[in-house]
Parts: sequence; structure tokens; C-alpha cells
Amino acid sequence: MAHTELIQLFMFFTINVLGENVAFKMERNSPHAVLRMGRGGWDIPDCASRNAVNTQAGKDISVKRVLSIVAATTALAAPAFAGSPVFEPAPAPTVAPVPVAAAPVGTDWTGFYGGAQLGYGFGSLDGVADEDLDGFIGGVMGGYNYDFGQFVLGAEVDYSLADLSFDVTDGEIDQVGRLKLRAGFDAGRALIYGTGGLAYANASIPGDDLNDTGYFIGAGVDYLITDRIFGGVEYLYHQFDDLDNSGIDAQVNTVSARLGFRF
Repeated sequence: MAHTELIQLFMFFTINVLGENVAFKMERNSPHAVLRMGRGGWDIPDCASRNAVNTQAGKDISVKRVLSIVAATTALAAPAFAGSPVFEPAPAPTVAPVPVAAAPVGTDWTGFYGGAQLGYGFGSLDGVADEDLDGFIGGVMGGYNYDFGQFVLGAEVDYSLADLSFDVTDGEIDQVGRLKLRAGFDAGRALIYGTGGLAYANASIPGDDLNDTGYFIGAGVDYLITDRIFGGVEYLYHQFDDLDNSGIDAQVNTVSARLGFRF
């Protein structure tokens, strides 16, 4: 039952029931209770008795008034108790979940690319004369990669001008071209790969130009600087046997820095 209904019931009971009972008891126990029952109802025989009854009735009204004041005071106080704060137990502390590091998401290396490379070469010549060679090498490259997820397969072609001078004979290797197959691991923004294929070299010696094909193997890594631009480094070993039927074998190592753009 709502608080308001309880208060209304209490007020009704206090004023109408308790008031009447108290008044009745006071009349019955009063020394002035001189009323007698006659045929027409209660009889008041004399003025003194009537005055006593009137006095008693005033007392009855006063009793009812007191009880009304008590009931009204209770009604006014009830909202204060009804509105008193209800203390509830504090909620259990919430434990925040431990963040779990997200697994790295691979980058899609699929697509065409082009760029430039610049590096240093060193090696040796065997045959008619045994000697070393070294110098700079640099040029352009372009290719295509297809990303299968974590495995990347691609092809590339490059052409470089070189100044790989012989240290005894007055000659040098001045051009190098390569046709590459590449297979690598997609490590997100890095592509780690191995490569191999056909190599072409042109050597200039006094009175003649020698050119021939051979093979190469190597490895490298490309790294995405932005979503379009990548940089990398690559090591290659080249082998040219019996260069242009001259009886000269050439072994050439190159280390190059690469900078490319993905289309």
C-alpha cells in the first residue's frame, strides 16, 4: 500500500473512531453524567445537568481537535520520512579488461612499381689475368608483385650503368642488366625477399668490348615509407663464365639502395 493511502487511513481512524470512543468514555465516567433514557430519548432534568452536558460536549470537541492536530502533524511528517534517503550497498568495483594487442595486419604489396637504385660493386676476374674490380653502379628498375597473403611473388627488370674498374688491366664493366624473379614474405610494411635470374654485362677493354649473359642470386628487403613510396636495400652475387669467349670469368657482388614508387 502506498504511503499516501496509509496516512489517509490513519487520519480517518484517528478522528472518527478514536475520537468517538474517547468522548463516549468521558461522558460515561464523568460525575456529571446525568442523562437518562426516556421514551423520547435522552432526558436532561435540570439546568445544572444540561450545563454539565454542554461542558462535557465541549471537552469532547477539544479531544477531537487534539486528535485532529496529532493526525495532521503525522500527515505532515510522513513525507519527510517517506523522502528520507535509502542507503544501498556500494556497487562492486568494475575491473577493466586487460587490453590485448591486435595482431599485425599485413600490407597488400600487389601492383606495379618503378624506381631507381644506386650502389657499390666489387669482385674479381679469373682467366688470362687474375685481378680485382670495384666501383659504383646505379640505374633504374621496375616490376610487379602479387601478394598471396603472407607470401609475395614478383618479377623485376633493371638496367644500370657501372664503373667497375679492373685494378690491373685498363678495363671496366660499364653496363649491367638483370631479369629477376622474386619471392618474399609479407611482414606488414616490410617485404623480405630472395631473388635470382639472368644477368647481362658489358665490359670494355683496350681494343674490344665484351658482353655476355650469366646468372645472379641475392636477397633484399623493401620497406613502405608511405603507402606509395618504399625504400630498400639489396645484395646480389653475379657469375659470368668465359665472358664473350675471352677465357675470362667474372664474379661481381653488388650492394644497392633502392627507392621506388608503387602505382
